[in-house]
Amino acid sequence: MKSGLLRQCEKELEQKGKTLTVMCVGESGVGKTSLISNILTVPISKAPPPPTKHITDNEIRIKCDGIPLTATFIDTPGYGDIMQLEKSFYCIGTSHMYIDRRLEKAFRKENRRVRPDKLDRSSGVGVDAVLYFIAPHRLKKIDLNFLKIIQGRASIIPILAKADTMTEAELKTFRALVVKQLADVGFTSS
Repeated sequence: MKSGLLRQCEKELEQKGKTLTVMCVGESGVGKTSLISNILTVPISKAPPPPTKHITDNEIRIKCDGIPLTATFIDTPGYGDIMQLEKSFYCIGTSHMYIDRRLEKAFRKENRRVRPDKLDRSSGVGVDAVLYFIAPHRLKKIDLNFLKIIQGRASIIPILAKADTMTEAELKTFRALVVKQLADVGFTSS
C-alpha cells in the first residue's frame, strides 16, 4: 500500500498532468522544423518546409500511462552563414531572451500569493530543454557562443544534425571533435 503523500502526489499528477517544453535551435536548414513536424505527426510535403521566420510554439497533448502530458515544442528561426552575421546574432539573441522571458513568467506565477487550483498549461513555464542542432561536419564559433549564453538557463542537448549524410567513420570523428570542443569551452559530457 502506498503512503498518503505518495498517493496524494500521484492523484495530483493524474488530475493536473505534466508539462514539457523543448526549444529547437540551430543553423538554417539543419532539420529543426522537420523534427518538430515529425514529433507532432504533422504531415510535411516532400519539399522542405519554408524557413521559420519567427519563434513559434507547437503544442501536443497526449496521455502517457494515464497521465496527461502537454508537450510544447518551440521552433526558432535558423541562422545563416557569415554573410548574414547580423541576422544570425538577432536569431540567437531572440532565442535566449525568449528563454529568459519564459523563466521570468514562470517565476512570477510560482510566487503569486494566491495560485489557481487548476494547472495553467499556457506558455508560462520555462524551457526544460534546448535541442541544439549542430550542422554536419562543422561546429562553428557562433554555436559555441550561443551555447555559452544559454548554459544554465535550460538543459542543453546537442544534436548532430543530418548525421545520415556522414559515413560511420566521419560521424565518429565529428562526434569526438564536438565533445572536445564543448569541453574546451566548459561544457561537460554525460
